[in-house]
Amino acid sequence: MARSGNRGAARCLPLMSNVRRHMRHLLLIVGMLYSSAALSEETVCTPAWFDQLQATTCGLASEYDCQGLMLREANKELNVAYGELVSDLVYPESLAQSQRAWLRFRNAECDYQASGMNCNAHTSRQCWMTRDACVVHLTCERVFQFRAQSAAHCNGCPAKKSDSTEVKRR
Repeated sequence: MARSGNRGAARCLPLMSNVRRHMRHLLLIVGMLYSSAALSEETVCTPAWFDQLQATTCGLASEYDCQGLMLREANKELNVAYGELVSDLVYPESLAQSQRAWLRFRNAECDYQASGMNCNAHTSRQCWMTRDACVVHLTCERVFQFRAQSAAHCNGCPAKKSDSTEVKRR
């Protein structure tokens, strides 16, 4: 009779492990909800944003989950910056072409950066964390490029609708 009790206890161990994992994810979601307002105070991809993200949401999550959150936020910001720039360009086709090529470059570069690890094993979290950190870094660089291009008013820059409006007003 004592054996059947032990077997039942052994069955509970994997269940408890699953409960702990789900609780960690629940805490991450709750943390993200509470910190989303605070995160919006800082501009994505700035050092202050990284610091604030680390201090709030990432304190509740594993490093792997934190990298995923940074990647999602950086990609959202990239899409916003791209959308703002492409909607202001007179000839947006070249930017769309450039962006497709840049995305291929970013993914290939980050695959290369993580190539020293066994990423194909699907068990190496370090591999995926290295790759995600690279993607976040390059994505933030691209966000800064788009912001600079949006603010640029110069001869030889891609023609923008907002520039032609300013010229007409003068």
